[in-house]
Amino acid sequence: MRGYPGRNFEERGLPNSACERTVTICSIARRGRCPNCDLCSGMRLRRRSSRMNVPSDEISAAVAAVESSPELRDLARRINERELLAKKHAHVQWLENGRDLLNAKAVIGHGNFEEWCERELNYTPRTAQKLMRAAEVWGPILKTESSSVIPKPTIVYALSAPSVSQEIRDTYVPRVIAGEEVGTELRIAIKGYRDAVKKVQERESRLAAKSPEAQKAQVQREQAKARRETRAAEQRQTEREQHQIEQERQATARSAALALIMACFGDDLPSLVALIAEAGPGSVFSYIAEREWHALVQGEATSVQEGAGTVVDELKFADVGTVKTFVARKHETHPWSMPPSTIDDKEAIGPLHDEPVSNDKLPSLPRATPLAGAEKLSDFLPTKSAFPIRPLGSRAECMHSRSRVQSNTKPGGSLGRPARPSA
Repeated sequence: MRGYPGRNFEERGLPNSACERTVTICSIARRGRCPNCDLCSGMRLRRRSSRMNVPSDEISAAVAAVESSPELRDLARRINERELLAKKHAHVQWLENGRDLLNAKAVIGHGNFEEWCERELNYTPRTAQKLMRAAEVWGPILKTESSSVIPKPTIVYALSAPSVSQEIRDTYVPRVIAGEEVGTELRIAIKGYRDAVKKVQERESRLAAKSPEAQKAQVQREQAKARRETRAAEQRQTEREQHQIEQERQATARSAALALIMACFGDDLPSLVALIAEAGPGSVFSYIAEREWHALVQGEATSVQEGAGTVVDELKFADVGTVKTFVARKHETHPWSMPPSTIDDKEAIGPLHDEPVSNDKLPSLPRATPLAGAEKLSDFLPTKSAFPIRPLGSRAECMHSRSRVQSNTKPGGSLGRPARPSA
């Protein structure tokens, strides 16, 4: 080991093996600064190995020889135990010191307490007050000094400060005890509270500098502003409640409408959906279509587009005959689905008209273009498997049905009924 910096056993007349003699350990062991310490010599060998042209295996052998002593292992064990003990009780120290300071203040009295802290403990008055406030706030909460529930000193001092409101303490102390990490959130809350207090103090100082008349006017303006804000908040709450009621009413009406459609059309519902998708919901659920329907009800329908194309109910299909015959046959099966003007039983629907309109007086609806090339009505209808019948009572299923129809809507079309123009 000749030429190695640090310990040189051959030049000093010592055994080459560190196990053949007593190991010397200095009082500042593990810092690598003592020239006569075996442990420091090993640390210097490790640190300087990168700057020396010495084989690493020789360095490792020398360090292992120094550190293999039982006495050295025992010293390392005791040091590690003290480190763990210090870490375990470091965050309990503030609670114990605060309680002892409270007891000392009760014995000494208020007049000589600060002088005693500076002389005996080297504590400034601010440090002593901080520890005592922490013990007063957290002492009743922490019945035991278990390391698992004692919070960190930084959180303790922040929540124990006199500038923190009791509301903030009541909010964050249980969360801290539960082990939550609230450092950033707590700092934001404390800063917001202090800024609010500062604004109030500045306003009060400005108000105090004014004359009594100006102070009275300022108070009246602030009261009027508070009343306006209260009324605005109440109005917003009322609007939210009305909007919620309107949404519930629309959902109920939507479910009832779907249930009525299911009851009236039954197995023909897929056919209705397919025809509406083919024609475009914007053309079916429109103001013009609504006028035509009301004209049917009143028995006085007129042509919206006179002379434009053929008449729908006069078209004839190979499988169902004319549309007029097909509709009349369906009305015989489901009379509740007929327009009221086509039902002969006047008492069943009430006095809507002076004279009931018979089935042979059904008004004709015009169509812009004929159904060219269609031999069967079923050519326009999908198979039943394409539109499986499901109960449509829940909100989710209603929205699913609506989205399916919207996917076939032409650009510019609308499922909703447009508002009527003003008379």
